[in-house]
Amino acid sequence: MIIHTIWLGPQSTPADRSAMAIERSVKGHDFRYHRADDHLWESWQDKYQQVSHNRHMASDLLRHSVLRRWPGLYLDLDARLRVPADDLVEHWHTYTALALAPLPVIGTDVLYAPSSFGKWHRFDEYILQKHLGPKISYLAFAHDMLAAVYRADPTAIRVERDARQYPCHPRDVTVGSKVLRCDAKAPGLGDHVASALSAVGITKERVSKALGRPCGCKQRQQKMNDWGRKWLGIGGPG
Repeated sequence: MIIHTIWLGPQSTPADRSAMAIERSVKGHDFRYHRADDHLWESWQDKYQQVSHNRHMASDLLRHSVLRRWPGLYLDLDARLRVPADDLVEHWHTYTALALAPLPVIGTDVLYAPSSFGKWHRFDEYILQKHLGPKISYLAFAHDMLAAVYRADPTAIRVERDARQYPCHPRDVTVGSKVLRCDAKAPGLGDHVASALSAVGITKERVSKALGRPCGCKQRQQKMNDWGRKWLGIGGPG
């Protein structure tokens, strides 16, 4: 089986280490660590150019591109399997994603597309008609795409509902949990907010320049991360 993971950000030792850890855990499989957008699906190129400044949204288009070209399993860099990869997908016979609880969304952390999957046109329909203006967040795009495909054709996507969001502590791991997100620092609430603001041009540098002094944005971002982890379970350990 082909197993994909992606990092489109700047060179990162933690990202590379996470990729190596995944590779070690899936020995015997064809592991592919994508560091560039060389394999983007052709008809999505124009949409990709609209969002390429936001690596989260760019990654979402790329992860679906590589799954379409080379069907198999996609794992986020902070995802770790608790079962062998073959056992995980044994009964997954169509495109499969994990639900994120307690949030009512279909996640993009772990995705599977078998070679027999024949409903990529549903993704084309969504991507090609979607208006990707500067105000859209990557969360709205990534999760809304899966929800829209599911609404249009419930047989196109299988949703596994045994996963909690970022189950980094034993108390959060259900008996049947097959995936953990503990081994790399997951983005927190403040990181998500900062990324969404950056996507519409509101950067730390721009705010500091407008104020004429350091904005303290980084400290507020960290406080929001801490609050989100404590009260909402968003993000890995600080």
